[in-house]
Amino acid sequence: MTPQRVLISGAGIAGMGLAHWLARSNHDITLIDRFESFHARGHFMTLKGTCVEILSAMGLYKTLKACEWPSTEFDWYTSEGRCLRRVSKTRIEETLRGFLTLRRAHLHEALHETLPPTIAFRTGTEIDTIKDEGGRVEVVYRNGQHEAFDLVVGAEGVHSAMRQRHFPEVSTRSLAGTYIVFVVDCRHDLGGSNRTTWGQGESVSLIPLSRDRLGAMIYQDDQHPKPPLTDDAQAWRSYLSDVYARFPVWVTGAISAMKPGDEIFADEILMVPATTLVKGRVALLGDAGYCPTFFSGMGAAAALLGAYALTRQLDKHDEVATALDAYERLMVPLARGYQKAAVSGRRRTLARGPMAQLRNLVTARIPETLGNFATRRHYQAEVRMADLA
Repeated sequence: MTPQRVLISGAGIAGMGLAHWLARSNHDITLIDRFESFHARGHFMTLKGTCVEILSAMGLYKTLKACEWPSTEFDWYTSEGRCLRRVSKTRIEETLRGFLTLRRAHLHEALHETLPPTIAFRTGTEIDTIKDEGGRVEVVYRNGQHEAFDLVVGAEGVHSAMRQRHFPEVSTRSLAGTYIVFVVDCRHDLGGSNRTTWGQGESVSLIPLSRDRLGAMIYQDDQHPKPPLTDDAQAWRSYLSDVYARFPVWVTGAISAMKPGDEIFADEILMVPATTLVKGRVALLGDAGYCPTFFSGMGAAAALLGAYALTRQLDKHDEVATALDAYERLMVPLARGYQKAAVSGRRRTLARGPMAQLRNLVTARIPETLGNFATRRHYQAEVRMADLA
């Protein structure tokens, strides 16, 4: 395909990933973001298998490897303090053919720092209206300016304004839970263990960032008391202290260490069911079109795979419409696989009663070979970049 003029709305992982790949194919790219200036955003993530393959192909693996948090093993406990299982990070890396532990902000920063100079990156810019004229897409920005493009891609995340306006039939699905992340200065005895503690409809993972600093990721279902609608650490400390009072000391200690000004993020766990990704010359990418939720463990992978797939289809086909159709046919089944795994992951992670007891039993007793198989299947570790070329 001859180079196209492409507008990407949203400069997160999906949008910047697409800009990288399209630039390699010499497309004329404009990347916009609603924030007034770039700021690397995001908390803890693990990048696995296919995602690591893509990052290696982008030349980012060594940079991100240097940003990893210092965990050497992962363990799972009950809220009564009983250890269920312990697995080395090396074993997980071997099982999934790649495994990186870092903050999303590190990936975001690496993508930003390596944006090709040919990309026009504009911050403080939002789309007001889109009019698909058939051969071109007319875009009007909030500031009143007009531009025309051959292709417009919405990569604005799970709360995408473009999806809501241009794809009103695609709606979010709540997985009836809340995701909470915070970072505290706190001496701890975890060493290099990334520790997850399961309760009833809740999961708390502690990440040792250093000897005196901890990250925490909490998933809880909607049977818990409604969380505070604020980023005030003191309000969250009070709330979490009550909810997790019965948890082991490593959890209660991290919560009690929260102080004013500590960073905290919380959001409802929302999925965007993968159905329609394309309308005319407008496409959705990443969480905007097929958010698999935190439970999939593959959100960044899905975004970067989609970026790669869209670019390859534009390279292969002479017509934009044909390329977009091929992109949708490739990504919808893959995204649905991640989303199916997420629903299963939610059921397991936030189990209650007999299902929680069964989860704990299986985790403690499952043979290693069977556990490795289940892990590869959950993360679709067999998917390779070549499958989307």
